[in-house]
Amino acid sequence: MNHQLKTVLILSLFMTATGCFKDEIPLELNKGSNVRLVVDAWLTDLDIPQIIRLQRTTGYLENVPAPNVSDAEVVVRYADAVVNFAFVGDGTYAAPPDWRLQTGTQYHLEVTHDGTTYRASGLLSDKPEVSNVRLEKSPDEDLVAE
Repeated sequence: MNHQLKTVLILSLFMTATGCFKDEIPLELNKGSNVRLVVDAWLTDLDIPQIIRLQRTTGYLENVPAPNVSDAEVVVRYADAVVNFAFVGDGTYAAPPDWRLQTGTQYHLEVTHDGTTYRASGLLSDKPEVSNVRLEKSPDEDLVAE
């Protein structure tokens, strides 16, 4: 029995010791072939510049700004029209100043960069009409201007 106890103690000590080793996990995220293209696009029918911003991803643990993309082709297609976005700097591409989206129309965004074409589509839906917007004071709370 003493022999069995020694065997169990040695095995448990061995198991405990092997559990202490740590394997290093290399974080090769967003490096080399893992770098991704980030497309930041918010196109509206408002009277504001219609812009799309393109950047590259960076390493998860790196504290550096995301690099801007300046050599892409950015196009929006709808109905029979094609709108080319021009590079204006800092990864920003702008539509012609007078171009606006129309409600009820399906739009298709195409970004071509490094031989790969990325596509997205969206329908600009009708907005609900908002009328009679007013502020009402609740009887049990005071409104305080800050």
